[in-house]
Amino acid sequence: WRDWSSDVCSSDLPSALAPHKNIPNLVKAIDELRSANDSPYFIFIGAYSDTEFQRNYKSDRIIVYGYVDVEFLNFLYANCMGVILPSVYEGFGMPYAEALFAQKVVVASDIAIAREILNDDAVYIKSPFDSVQIQIALKRLMDKTTPIRKPSDFSALKAQTTPSFVANKYINVLEKCLLQARK
Repeated sequence: WRDWSSDVCSSDLPSALAPHKNIPNLVKAIDELRSANDSPYFIFIGAYSDTEFQRNYKSDRIIVYGYVDVEFLNFLYANCMGVILPSVYEGFGMPYAEALFAQKVVVASDIAIAREILNDDAVYIKSPFDSVQIQIALKRLMDKTTPIRKPSDFSALKAQTTPSFVANKYINVLEKCLLQARK
């Protein structure tokens, strides 16, 4: 088994190939970095197969695992350079919290849920549909000078990631939707 820690970024953990995940622009940024011979390997995992991913996106700097079990996911978090989440919108965004708990640099689109969970503890992509902006953020990750800030109070973040807290948030949203639908 290879030590990946110095040259791998984990991307969009876990992910699907849905349009809001912004995979095409991330792959384009990766390819632009590769052209400059300045690119680590990028690992993509999520609810898709290697075949499905490769049919849509090709890059010699991308490794696709598809769905992985929790043990391997934890291994990837522990051994990656950083976590990249270029989504243009998300629900709760558990990978943001997981990346913080793993004490990794996070590259994320500058969207409300990312700001809510990460605060200033991320490298933000101001324009996630712009592959050049993604590339700039990736270079900040790869230069290894971006400090990894430890949230001062993990207890508050942990409380927000418990299954009951997340379930209650969803229940509240659904109740509001039902009330609106009845009007």
